[in-house]
Amino acid sequence: MSGQPELPFVEALMPPISPEGRSGPRLWVRRLVIFRDRQTVIRDISLKPGLNIIWTPDMSSSGALAHGSGKTTFCRLLRACLGEPGFATKGQRERLVSHLPDGFFAAEVLIDGVCWVAVRSLGMSGSDYVAQVDSIEEVIERGHQPGDHKVIDPLVISSFFSVFQEDPLPEVGLDRTWDIFRAWLTRDQECRLADILAWRSSRTQTHSRAQELGQKAKLAMIRLALRALDPQERAAAAREQELKDAIEAEARLRVFQRRRYEEDLKTVRQALGVGDEVGFEDTIDQKGLLSLAKAKLANAMRGSVSKVPDITSIFARRDELEEEHRALTEERQKLDTEATIKREKATGLRYEADLGEIDISQGKVKVCPVCRVRVNDALAKGCGISLERCDLSARKAEIADKRTQAKTLDGEATVAEQKAQQIKVQIQELAPRRRVLKKDAEAAQKAIQAASVMTEEAQTRVYEARRTLDDVRSLHAATHALRSGMSSNLEMEKIREQLDAGRRTGSRSY
Repeated sequence: MSGQPELPFVEALMPPISPEGRSGPRLWVRRLVIFRDRQTVIRDISLKPGLNIIWTPDMSSSGALAHGSGKTTFCRLLRACLGEPGFATKGQRERLVSHLPDGFFAAEVLIDGVCWVAVRSLGMSGSDYVAQVDSIEEVIERGHQPGDHKVIDPLVISSFFSVFQEDPLPEVGLDRTWDIFRAWLTRDQECRLADILAWRSSRTQTHSRAQELGQKAKLAMIRLALRALDPQERAAAAREQELKDAIEAEARLRVFQRRRYEEDLKTVRQALGVGDEVGFEDTIDQKGLLSLAKAKLANAMRGSVSKVPDITSIFARRDELEEEHRALTEERQKLDTEATIKREKATGLRYEADLGEIDISQGKVKVCPVCRVRVNDALAKGCGISLERCDLSARKAEIADKRTQAKTLDGEATVAEQKAQQIKVQIQELAPRRRVLKKDAEAAQKAIQAASVMTEEAQTRVYEARRTLDDVRSLHAATHALRSGMSSNLEMEKIREQLDAGRRTGSRSY
C-alpha cells in the first residue's frame, strides 16, 4: 500500500527485475479503489509490481489486536476483481447493502501492458463489468457501455493459459485452471499458512471451483506454472487417469456381473428344486447342480409324447357326405322352384281361358274378345279399333288350347313336387349319418389339440431343462473368475510410484 511502513525484519525489498524485452509484469493488479458512491472514495490502494505483502503492525502495546483490520477483506475484493464469484458471505453482503447501497469497488488490471478496469458492486445499484480503459477514473466517467465484458476471466485465460488448451491436466481441465492460480496468487492469512496449497473454507462462500479439487491437482497445477512438471510426468498422470478410469469401469462391471451371477444361480437352484447348500459338484451326501441338471434333461427327453390320431378317413367321409347333402339340397330347391313356376303359369292360362269364355257367352249380347265391344254394334257400325273381323271359332280354339296347356303344366308341377318330396326323404335319411360324423370329427379335433398341447409341453420341458443345464455350466465356468478378484495392474503401480516420487520432490522444493 502507498505510504505503508516497511516490514521491521527486513532492511529493504528490492523491486523485481523485468525479463529482457518486457517493461513490466505480464499480469499486474496496479490499483484497487473502494467507492461509497460515484463521487466518494473510501480507500485508494496502489500495489507494486511483484510480491505485495499485506500486514498489520503489532498493536499489542495499545491493547488492540491485528484481527479485523481488513487484510482478508482486501484480498477477497482483489480476487473478486480477478473473477471470483463471491467476495463476502451472505451476512456480510446484507450489511454492505445496508451501509453502502450505492457502493462499489474497482481494480486496474494490466494484462501484457493493456489496462483493464474491473468494476464490482457492493450494494444493490450498479452492475459488474470489465472495460478496456487507462484508469479507474476514466471508467467512472464513461460508465457501463455495450460491449463491455462481464468478468475478466476470459481475458486472463486467453492470454496465459492457451498452452493448456490442447493439453490440460486431466484432473483439472481448462475451465478451472484460472480458479486455482487466482486462489494461489492472492492467498491470505485465512489459510492460516497450514500448507503452501491450503485454501479457504467453503464457509466463506467464495463459490470458487478451486475448492472442489484435491491437493494433488492443485500441486500439479502450481508445479506446471513454475515449469517444475516435466512432460514425462504429465504423460504418466494422463496414463494414470486412463488406467484409473479403466479400473473403475472394470470394478463396476464386476459388481454387475456378481449381482447377475447370484440372481442366475438363485434361478437355477429354484428350477432344480434345491437350496443354497447345493453346489456345482457332487458330494457324498448329495448330487451337485451339474448332475441334477443333466438328470432333468434326460427325464424331459424321455417324456411321452401323445400320438396324433389318424383322422384323414373321418374328414374324408364327412366331406363326402356334406357334398352329397349339398347336391340333394340344390336339386330339391331346383325342383321346388320349377313346380312353383309351372303352377303359377297354369293358373294364369286357366284364368285367361275363363275370361275368354265369359266374353264370348254373355247371354244374348256378344262381346268382342279383342276390343271388348258388343259384336252387334261392331257389325252394324263397323269396328273402329281392329282392322280384322272377329273370328269366334278361332277364339274358342285358343281358349281350349290354354286349358290344355294349363293341365299339362299342372301335371309337370306335380311330378316335380313328387321328386322334391323323394329328395327330401333322402336328405332326412342323411341327417343321422351327418350327426355321427360330426361328433367323430369333433372328437378327433379335440384329440389333435390335446396331443399338440402335450407335445408342446414336452418340448418346453426339454428346452427348459437344456437351458438350465447350459446356465449351470456357464455359472460353473464363471465361478473361478469371480472368486479370483481383480487382476493386479503392474503398469498402474509403476506409474503411481513415478508420480508419487515426482510429487514428493515438488513438495520438498516449494
